[in-house]
Amino acid sequence: VVYPGPVVLIAAKSVACRITILRPPQVSANERKTKEQPKKTELFHIRLALRCKMAKNSQTPLVSFEDLRPYVKLVGKNWWLLVGLAIAGYAGGRLVTHQMVDVHKATAEILVNQESSSSIESMLPSRGVSRNFGYYNDEVQNQLRVLRSYDLVGRAIDKIADHVDYHLVGRIKEMPVQGFSAISVEANAEGFAPSMAGRAMDLFVLDAQRCRIVLNATDSEDDQTELEARFGERVTEGGIDLVVRLDEEVARDAARLEAAAKQHFRIRVKTRAMRIGQYRGALQTTNVERTSVITMTCSDVLPDRAKRFLDTLAATYIDYTAEARLATNVQTEKFI
Repeated sequence: VVYPGPVVLIAAKSVACRITILRPPQVSANERKTKEQPKKTELFHIRLALRCKMAKNSQTPLVSFEDLRPYVKLVGKNWWLLVGLAIAGYAGGRLVTHQMVDVHKATAEILVNQESSSSIESMLPSRGVSRNFGYYNDEVQNQLRVLRSYDLVGRAIDKIADHVDYHLVGRIKEMPVQGFSAISVEANAEGFAPSMAGRAMDLFVLDAQRCRIVLNATDSEDDQTELEARFGERVTEGGIDLVVRLDEEVARDAARLEAAAKQHFRIRVKTRAMRIGQYRGALQTTNVERTSVITMTCSDVLPDRAKRFLDTLAATYIDYTAEARLATNVQTEKFI
């Protein structure tokens, strides 16, 4: 049996055994140092090579110029295409931005009366500040719902009595305006057919006595209907009910009449339900924290129209609260 340690040889002779132990040859310290020196030198060179490689990798950038060379050549050959795409994108963005209509916001504030809405409540003893604050907080939340209610907004719309949207049509943009200076339109929204309510109608001045009306102006030419009417006469054809009038000064001035004939007028007649839905969607009511102040915000393409609506709504709300208080007092008197 041969193994790295001491070698043992066993030989059998009849009964007796002889065991011989062979020890490895003795190596002196100098010889051992001489043999280990090349191994240490080899390990040192391997470690040095690894360190150099790691240092080289740490100094090498992630992306070298050789990696970018194909892309640089591609950009250099097709620079005109990139410039053209940039110009086209800028022009398209400018066109879309120019066609967009500005939206304005108007704000108004209302102070909710902190007196109890019922005379019976005022007779009851107070139960502390927390009870009063909770009561007024609930009352403010109720008033927020009242302000955006269909009935109250409908009352404000009835006071304004504005059912016509006016637009001036240009080559690119359709601009909403408060009204026309050359012509005026009186529309009976209840006389409009449901299919014509809210649809675009174009108006063109032909001369001092006549005008041309195009129904369904934004639809295809096959769906459009053209009517010719005289100024001041009621038009009920095609499911509409309106009167177009020409300004007297424009009719007497040839230059202004010619300028009016070149303009492109467009109107949309909204029913009461459409107006209520429009303003309820544009109206926001919030409560200033820990106060009884209500802030109302209305968004509209016309700033004056948004202000007028908020002023009318606030006046309508004041009238409503006065009516509610009067009705409560009458009921209290009957109860007593």
